[in-house]
Amino acid sequence: MNRTILLLILLSFPFQLCAFPRGASPDAQKLIGTWSYLDQGEIAHCKLNYREDGTFSISYQIKGGILLRLAGRWTLQDKKICYTYTSANIAGIKGTSGCDELTAISETSHTMIEGKGGARKVYRRIER
Repeated sequence: MNRTILLLILLSFPFQLCAFPRGASPDAQKLIGTWSYLDQGEIAHCKLNYREDGTFSISYQIKGGILLRLAGRWTLQDKKICYTYTSANIAGIKGTSGCDELTAISETSHTMIEGKGGARKVYRRIER
């Protein structure tokens, strides 16, 4: 009886709680932390935080004012960073998803090509 209860508990435990199981890609581990992107004209600033639990948050600012805040879940597979947006301060984004192509990564920066528009952006690490 005790074995049956233990088995039921184990089977009902959500396996997705562990976003980075043993053997997760080194690139996914490198992404964990807070990153910053400043556009060429230094008008817009993006702060992006990838967390080890598979969640992320993004804030875009223009001249110090928050323009956009997003949050959700992220994965990295085959050099694609894919996002599912679970919250947004602008209507029409929550519940959508998208992917960007990771073209380079190091401990201090990563480069990606945005899925929409194809813009190439280099993010610098703010903190680990």
